[in-house]
Amino acid sequence: MSIKSEVFTICRNVSGTKYSAELIEIRNKMSRTEEVINPLENKAILKQASQENKLFFRGFLILDSALEIGGINDDLYKNLPRLNFKEKQLFCYGDFILTTIYKKLIDDTLSFLPENVKKNLDPYKNKLPNTIRVSKKYKNEIDLKIFNGLYDAFEKSNLVSEVDRIYKRNSFILNSIKYEDINEMMIKIEGEMFNNDDELSSELWEILIKKSRNGLNSNTEITYFYYLVHSIDMLIKLILSTIYNALIGGKLNVINESNIIKIENITDTMISRIHKYILMDSGKNDLPSVGEIVLMDYEEKAIENIVKEFGLVTSLEHKMVHDSGNTMKVKILKIDDEMNIFYKLIEK
Repeated sequence: MSIKSEVFTICRNVSGTKYSAELIEIRNKMSRTEEVINPLENKAILKQASQENKLFFRGFLILDSALEIGGINDDLYKNLPRLNFKEKQLFCYGDFILTTIYKKLIDDTLSFLPENVKKNLDPYKNKLPNTIRVSKKYKNEIDLKIFNGLYDAFEKSNLVSEVDRIYKRNSFILNSIKYEDINEMMIKIEGEMFNNDDELSSELWEILIKKSRNGLNSNTEITYFYYLVHSIDMLIKLILSTIYNALIGGKLNVINESNIIKIENITDTMISRIHKYILMDSGKNDLPSVGEIVLMDYEEKAIENIVKEFGLVTSLEHKMVHDSGNTMKVKILKIDDEMNIFYKLIEK
């Protein structure tokens, strides 16, 4: 199966576990501010401060560790309540699951890459909390064998194969690149790929043009390698965030006739397909957040076109419209079966 199919299968499996149910219950309790009398016991602020959209379970554990040693100076956060034992156990086990996945993908499948490249692919950038050992109650709650299909699909993916091919051709140069230089390049590419819909950098233009003519030279291949590593980085983060969302009870949001007010445009660029919509916001938390996968499933009747694609939400903007109520402007990048949003970059 494809990476996308494997991830969705994993999500179905983990969302029905007892562990997931307990995790959902704990997180719901943390959000109930109306039951909190003492503001210093408000764990909703703790949840907000954890940066869970980027750090997942690790965010809670890092924050709790900082609270333990008095390492927070911000007045808003330094007196936040600590995680209780059960909360810490649940988050530790979740962190163990996601860490197992990304370490397998990076340390095993991508073991051929230089250490400085693999360090840049670490989704937590070496942010390690002082965690407690996961108790036996949760240790075997989820059978880790369910991830084997994902590892296999990742290893066989076109993106990993292309990274391997370009690295082998330029290993001598790539092995000498410093961590800071790679990190700086990743930040530059991140801004370029997401902030401009169709304005590509001169470097990317050169890559795409020379690829179409089968003429990448050594310098261009090095730059191309950076873009491939960025795509790998995005893929790993998307895998982790999708599984995390399933564990905490998140559902796959659907863009369809019931919530579409306007299809602003669907644009094919040289590296991706961009969907832009204005959606009705019902206020029932049934619309996506940035970083989530959605299903776009509807028919454009005027041109007799059926759209059924998965995509990654990359930006959204809430608006107020007096007739229709709240609306949301959303931008979505299509993902292919390998969950690659810049899939056109590696097309032959």
